Amino acid sequence: MKNDKDKCELIIATNAPEYFNDHENYKFIALGADSDQKASYVVLMLQTNWNVKSVEQIEALTHHVSAYPKHTPAVIIGAEFQFPTSVSFEKIITSYRNVRRDNAVAELCNTVLTRSDAIGVRGSVTKDYLVRVLNFAPEKIEVVYDSKELNSKEKLIEFVNKNIPVLKRHVNDVLRFQKKPKVFKEYPVNFDKNLEVGKPFLERNGDAIRLCINITVNNKRKCLWVETDKQYADFLTVDRIDPFLLVLIPFAMRNGHDIVSQSPVSDRLMYNVQEVLIPNLCAGDRRLHYPNLCIDTCGSALPSGKLIATGMSCGIDSFYSAMEALSTSLSTHKLNALYCGNYLYGNEGLIFERARHVTKQLDLRFVSTSTNINQELGLPHIETHFYKTLFGVIALRQLFKMYYYSSAGNFTGFSLERNGSNDTALYELLLLYVFSDENFQILSGGGGITRVEKTRRLVDFAPAQRYLNVCVYPNNVKNCGKCGKCLRTLLTLDMLGALDKFNNVFDISEYKDNREEHMRYLKGRADDYMLREVYEHFLV
Repeated sequence: MKNDKDKCELIIATNAPEYFNDHENYKFIALGADSDQKASYVVLMLQTNWNVKSVEQIEALTHHVSAYPKHTPAVIIGAEFQFPTSVSFEKIITSYRNVRRDNAVAELCNTVLTRSDAIGVRGSVTKDYLVRVLNFAPEKIEVVYDSKELNSKEKLIEFVNKNIPVLKRHVNDVLRFQKKPKVFKEYPVNFDKNLEVGKPFLERNGDAIRLCINITVNNKRKCLWVETDKQYADFLTVDRIDPFLLVLIPFAMRNGHDIVSQSPVSDRLMYNVQEVLIPNLCAGDRRLHYPNLCIDTCGSALPSGKLIATGMSCGIDSFYSAMEALSTSLSTHKLNALYCGNYLYGNEGLIFERARHVTKQLDLRFVSTSTNINQELGLPHIETHFYKTLFGVIALRQLFKMYYYSSAGNFTGFSLERNGSNDTALYELLLLYVFSDENFQILSGGGGITRVEKTRRLVDFAPAQRYLNVCVYPNNVKNCGKCGKCLRTLLTLDMLGALDKFNNVFDISEYKDNREEHMRYLKGRADDYMLREVYEHFLV
């Protein structure tokens, strides 16, 4: 048996630590997070496109590699330029050049080549670019993976054996990355682990009122805000950071930060986030950072409001939630308000206008918010939409008693596995619990039935017939009828024999004229859980 003295405790710094499992004699850490630079090796695995938007990322990698002592080996295993396949290399040389990008790539490659013998790339186009455009010696650039070649694993093994033998046990991990290159997080040049949060404050903006908070992230100060009508000023949560914590948690977990706050958070929320949410998310996805929360707590529970609301985006899910909550026989759960907030498409536009029309038609109260969190935090939508949508609701927490969150489907597919890359709908049950409290309940709207069944129940609902909008371009007057979401809905309406009832929101005649083409589209959607029943109806 080996004793502690026999163990060689190596540290490998990498920009993609999530792809590797620690070995008994060494461990993987995030490049840029180890301020003392004690790593024995540096391993870079790069994404699919060194484009103009990647310049800061490339410069940050160079910065972090350069921070290590010059004797620390560093290697690139897999780098790639992507260009349209129809474009000749001669045109690439003339049309796809960018001085700043090219200089950044050259500096990174030169920095790495002072610490290793070669750079591994994916595909001959990338090698040609580095050799013929950036003037690197051909023997210094090796193609280690090409999706079109069968011997890619052998090439990868050969490269690893020559350049970084410590990774022999991890060739399959490296190969998994090359097949689908995606880096979960990379630290910028000015990375600071502590995300500092100030105290919430109110700010007037004409007839609107803003709840604001200053945060400092990577030595940059940002002001996050949520805005609503001034009549709701007294309902905004000012004495604690509850709504801001809702969006800062996924931000911190995705970007490697701990949260240090000058203001407290509600006891219940702190418990649910710290003891339930974070441990379960990290257990399901080791790519996520486990943040330390340096936040005081506030023991007093927020009072309950009087509004029972649901969000109104005018999609299938939101219309179904509204219809059901209006017709419920449970008097304590009956809907009396609709909410619309900026979760993706901007602070104004037809989304808000449609929601106002629906609210008026249903004789309910309309509450709306706008915000800048999308611009300032840059959270990916599918992977964080629950947090972003509820942000405005929790900011006005004292206005609401209950809130129906429109679920995309039933919960039979609940999963926390690799949740950082998946739709929050897959673990929505957990989120419904975590962000409810003693006096406020977030309920599932439609969590018990499928999208097809929701559509079936909505075909005679007048507001849906007039204002339904499922399009990926919601600020157009009508649904485009061509995007995946539109086609999914049209095919479902076709199956239900209800196309003509939605003539106000779709160009039904165009759909009918191209029905054969749409059926061919459906043939490729046998595994789409939202279209499975439609597929079986038409094609089985």
